[in-house]
Amino acid sequence: MCWVLFFVCVLSFVSARPLQVHVSAESAVVMNIRTGSILYDKEMHKPLSPASITKIATALYAIEKAHADLDQKVIAPKDVLKTVSSSYKRQHIHGMEYVLESDGTRMGLVAGEEVSVRDLLYGLMLVSGNDAANVLACHVSGNVPQFVKELNEFLQQKGIMDTHFCNPHGLYFPGHTTTAYDMARITQLACAHASFREIVKSVRYTCPPNNKRVQPVNFVQTNKLLKPGKFFYPKACGIKTGYTSQAKHTFVAAAADEDRELVVVLMGCPSAEAKFQDALSLFKSAFAEQKVTRHLFVKEDILFFCPIKGKQASLGAYLGEDIAISYFPAEEPDFKIILEWFELSTPVNKGQHIGELKVLLTDGSVYLTRPLYSAHALERTFSDGLRQGYALWQNIFTSVHVRIYVFALLWIFVCYFLYKHLYKKRLVDRKP
Repeated sequence: MCWVLFFVCVLSFVSARPLQVHVSAESAVVMNIRTGSILYDKEMHKPLSPASITKIATALYAIEKAHADLDQKVIAPKDVLKTVSSSYKRQHIHGMEYVLESDGTRMGLVAGEEVSVRDLLYGLMLVSGNDAANVLACHVSGNVPQFVKELNEFLQQKGIMDTHFCNPHGLYFPGHTTTAYDMARITQLACAHASFREIVKSVRYTCPPNNKRVQPVNFVQTNKLLKPGKFFYPKACGIKTGYTSQAKHTFVAAAADEDRELVVVLMGCPSAEAKFQDALSLFKSAFAEQKVTRHLFVKEDILFFCPIKGKQASLGAYLGEDIAISYFPAEEPDFKIILEWFELSTPVNKGQHIGELKVLLTDGSVYLTRPLYSAHALERTFSDGLRQGYALWQNIFTSVHVRIYVFALLWIFVCYFLYKHLYKKRLVDRKP
């Protein structure tokens, strides 16, 4: 059955009301993980140094490349565990992009140690192991520079265009920047993996003994929203803290309430306490919102008109049910309404399904689809019959198979005519 796109309407309601919250962060954003809607924006596209929230992207790419096999064994190479002082690194900047700093956070790997990808991911995300980041990078791509190159390309392919990483751990390096918005998008991608969600919401993890350690090692989460205390938040789902003297305090946090899941990104916070307080303020403000409902169309009202081929007048159409949308005030969306009509010919019965109304979100995804019905009947007239018969003949004649068939018949007729003509001529020539 053919479709005819007849009518497109963009419904732009009053703009969404962003959350009214003051934060100390230099840059911040609140995003709905499932829909991508932005609830809060403070300089969210400003390029800044991210510190250890870089490790979210590292974990994402490592999980993607591991193909869900997190129990693969990895041998920690010696060269990527080398450490220097931060002052030495600043003085000898060339080639120091991924080199570890002696005062940086580590999970405690030593050269030749055999650990699983899972152990490395927990060491990366719970205790912010810079050594874990480098070892993961080597495992995934063969060496750290190649991993960083692949990671940047991977993010660009995902539409994350304002990010450029120089290392997998987030230690400060000139040009290693991202934005709060890009980090929200990266987190959105990472949360599509159940293993990532499981890791970042864990408060503790025990790394088992291995070929270099006879005792297990316990990792404890640095995200205070997950642990009992002043900043504990029962809706929190994890994700990652960060700090360098240049980047100041950074934080990516997720929280969920019923069917709504939000991510907060904070960059350039003045203190550790400030980042946790900012996150709490944003989450509490967002989850305090009550859903509102807006009616778009009322059932049985004749609001739409379907074109009928060969007719000057259009056929009225109605909906069989009301159409309403529900949303949170900070996420009030813009919709595009598309009417798609079936290609109709008479007769048309009253109440016949003649098309569909689609409500599309701004990203093109279909929010809902509802059938449209004819408001009255249309009888077939004599001129309608002639027109439809002519259209049928045109369709038949324009068919490639029919054309071949007609051509073959004509060719047979021509051949038969020529044969008869030549046969008679020979008979005449043979007579004495």
